[in-house]
Amino acid sequence: MALLDSEQNAPEVIWNLEMRKQLLDHLTTELESYVKFRATDPLALYIHIPRTPLAYPELAGKLSCTTSRKNILK
Repeated sequence: MALLDSEQNAPEVIWNLEMRKQLLDHLTTELESYVKFRATDPLALYIHIPRTPLAYPELAGKLSCTTSRKNILK
């Protein structure tokens, strides 16, 4: 998580302030209806309707994942 809270421009990680802002805006919008719904009736069944996936144009053609899950969790 520390990687997401700082500027990164290494071959392993490309992450910057604008990307962080995009993620925050996306998550805020995604969760806004849920928070409002729960405030109205905490026991009601909430049906989530997913938004369009978040895309980072600056990563087009650059994104790959070679790290195993085991290494990520360390």
